[in-house]
Amino acid sequence: MILSSHIPSSITDMAELRFGILVLPDHVNFIDGNEYFQRITQYIDSLDLTYDSIWIPDHLLPVSGGMKNRIDREEFRKGYFECLSLTSYLLPLYPNHKFGQIVLCNNFRNPALLAKISSTLQVLSNGRFILGLGAGWFPEEHKQYGFDYPSRRKRVERLDEAVKIIKMLWQDDDVTFNGKHYRIENAFCNPKPDPCPPIMIGGGGEKYTLKLVANYADWWNGAWYSVETWSHKLGVLANHCDDVGRDFDDLVKSALYGISVASTDEDALRIAKNCPYYSNSTYITGGPETLASSLGSLVDAGVEFFHLMFPQHKYIESAQLFREKVVPLL
Repeated sequence: MILSSHIPSSITDMAELRFGILVLPDHVNFIDGNEYFQRITQYIDSLDLTYDSIWIPDHLLPVSGGMKNRIDREEFRKGYFECLSLTSYLLPLYPNHKFGQIVLCNNFRNPALLAKISSTLQVLSNGRFILGLGAGWFPEEHKQYGFDYPSRRKRVERLDEAVKIIKMLWQDDDVTFNGKHYRIENAFCNPKPDPCPPIMIGGGGEKYTLKLVANYADWWNGAWYSVETWSHKLGVLANHCDDVGRDFDDLVKSALYGISVASTDEDALRIAKNCPYYSNSTYITGGPETLASSLGSLVDAGVEFFHLMFPQHKYIESAQLFREKVVPLL
């Protein structure tokens, strides 16, 4: 995907722009857990604080088959680490980075327990935990692991109640909540996180999800939108913020994209097409100037933080090239 042409006039145009890196399994070459973990650590070791945070997807299965609207059972046999277990292991290894999830499936964990897990990780990491949450979208993993998969409306209703419970438990004691989907009684969550982890909600539903973001989130994450769609979604979100009396500028607006960078646009596209997650919408590809132009257009549309998904861990040089050649143009 190459977006409309724009290169910011100077770095001051994007002084607040930040970047995080997604850690993803290399499905094509995955052999065993030890090798995969070594690839993860080698990848993170190669990064500097241009990338201030590490982000881990929350899936129980490889999802490239699902992203292509097909079910590839051979793909499901390949390895995938559980998100919060991996997060808890990596946090002490990399004390200069924050860690978040992009995003946790709310259906997989009781929200009161998730409040406890998040509080524990925030306290033990000295405030480097970001709680990413979403309503869930991949039915096959729900089916395989025995989770029910209700309508989108009900999934968002569950997410709404879950965020309320989590925030209450982080702040109060003797918490009782009787909702349509969740109930807790006289619950405690101690030690309490101080400060509370930022909550990032992922999803773009304009009637319910973005209203939930306006009410409760510190970050909003949208994935793979065009410049025009970004502008539209942020307009909807701003209206929801007005309706609930929320300062729109307090929200961090973050975007997820695959990034493939090379010396030429043609080489970058060739590399991206070898990634199991590749599609025309999921990846932005190009040489340094092309990428700076595309990302600059998204920043003009309101993006403040980029979650970057580089093609497979063996392409460590992609993250380095982006840092060295693209970031200075922004």
